[in-house]
Formats: sequence, C-alpha cells, structure tokens
Amino acid sequence: MGGRRLIAVLFVLGALGVLVCAGADWQNRGPTRWEYSAFWGDGAWSWYAPGGSIVSVSPMRLAEALDVPYVEDYSALEVRVLNRLGEQGWELVAVTERHKYLFRRPR
Repeated sequence: MGGRRLIAVLFVLGALGVLVCAGADWQNRGPTRWEYSAFWGDGAWSWYAPGGSIVSVSPMRLAEALDVPYVEDYSALEVRVLNRLGEQGWELVAVTERHKYLFRRPR
C-alpha cells in the first residue's frame, strides 16, 4: 500500500512540474504579434500583404504572381489561390461578401 501512495505522489508532483514549466514558457513569450493581409477575388483581383501588394489585376496575372496554376473556372482558381496562401502560413480569419478574404499569420 505504501508503494502505491509513493507512486501516486510522484506522479502528481511530476504532473505539477510539467504544468509549472509549461506555464512559465507561455508567460515569457508574451502575446502573439500578427501581420494581416487581404485577397479580393471579384472582378479585378487584388492581394494586399505587408511584403507587397498586387492590385486590380486579371485573375490570370494574380495566379501567375502567386505561382498558382491557372484554370478558367474562377471558383476553382479562387480555391487554388486560398490553398497557396495557406501554404505560405496565412490563416483565413474572415470572409466578407463579394469574395473578400482576410488573413493573418504570426510575425
């Protein structure tokens, strides 16, 4: 019986140690800093990002700039663009009417 208690106490102490260490790491990191971008896929397509923007171009031109294989079906092309942005670390955070997508990623 005493051996079981000792094992239980050691288990609890180990679990508490893990939680304390994880908590200390979280507190030292501070809040996540984000950068934001936007993609419009309606009419003339645009991509606004901190590193540079592509404004009011044809869907073919935007696909070329983002290294996305072009297809005539704009819905399929929009999905390809969204997937490419996801591959680049952009997280979709909002979709508004008229094909406007808002993204963020950690700095």
